[in-house]
Amino acid sequence: MAGSPDTGRPAPVQQPVALLYGPGQRIVHGNPAFMAEFGSEALGLPAREALLGLPGRAFEVIDRVLESGRPLACWIDVSGERRRLTVAPRRDPEDKEVYGAAIRLARK
Repeated sequence: MAGSPDTGRPAPVQQPVALLYGPGQRIVHGNPAFMAEFGSEALGLPAREALLGLPGRAFEVIDRVLESGRPLACWIDVSGERRRLTVAPRRDPEDKEVYGAAIRLARK
């Protein structure tokens, strides 16, 4: 792993991040770590169809964020590994309506 140019320390490992759009929670973007974990075929699909490895609790949290417009986080088990799910609402800059969510799955 290459070190950070200004500190010499290892660069942080990228965590899976995706953007979900609309009430169907369609995956419209995933960073390279997300693509490596869930595959590029996840793009364009509803999160519930593409992210089969996530427990139902994850989707409950995403639903709550879309309804409330407030960010939330929780611990979930993904394939036997404890992960921190953070979900933040995405808002239209003009009317401030929530149109989707950004999700991140961090390892301990």
